[in-house]
Amino acid sequence: MPFDRVLSKCVSNVWTVTNTTSGPTNNKFETVPWETIAGTPERLLNQIRDLSVRPDQRLVVAASGQGSAQRMADTLRTENIDLQVHEAGLYMGQAGGHVMAAPIENGFIAPSLSLAVLTERDITGRRRTHRTVRPKQGSQRTFEDLQKGDYVVHHHHGVARYVGMEHRTLMGSERDYLVLDFKGTDKLYLPSDQIELIRPYIGGETPTLSRMGGTDFAKQKDRVRSA
Repeated sequence: MPFDRVLSKCVSNVWTVTNTTSGPTNNKFETVPWETIAGTPERLLNQIRDLSVRPDQRLVVAASGQGSAQRMADTLRTENIDLQVHEAGLYMGQAGGHVMAAPIENGFIAPSLSLAVLTERDITGRRRTHRTVRPKQGSQRTFEDLQKGDYVVHHHHGVARYVGMEHRTLMGSERDYLVLDFKGTDKLYLPSDQIELIRPYIGGETPTLSRMGGTDFAKQKDRVRSA
């Protein structure tokens, strides 16, 4: 609903949420990232299950439309995750797990607010179709330029090795994925329409692979920015 209407009826504190890092920060307002469907679907499902049953937690799954909200609820129900579906704008902040239509692009978990927002993109890996995503300058733009064994840099996770393409069905979504190996046994299935998130590794020496979810790559980027 319009923000001025929210403010006119609001009797509680108002939070203004601007861009935050995808992890704990030094600020009082902290956000924690969701597991990704492209990585290990079971880890995302376990995270949803855990948050949906906490008595004081509010889990809100935001879909692109009312039809998508019902489909997402049905899909999650097959994974033994039962969430209440609301008409757009009618969710009133109750605890528990809920699904509603809301135009939210990226989800987040805010432990200090006992609030977790999960979006359709977080579950399916797909962006909202009305947005035009421009590849970042210098990013890899075509699959044909990638060769098995090539090193790439993922925007969030760091250095990985490209091992090929796979056609998979994850949580009812059938599509092509780029398979990236990270440090140890970490593996990422990157949806083909998100190829702009990686770019070729252009260093001269053989790089060290990054660990998914670790802090080394973030610290490395901070050092580069400082320099």
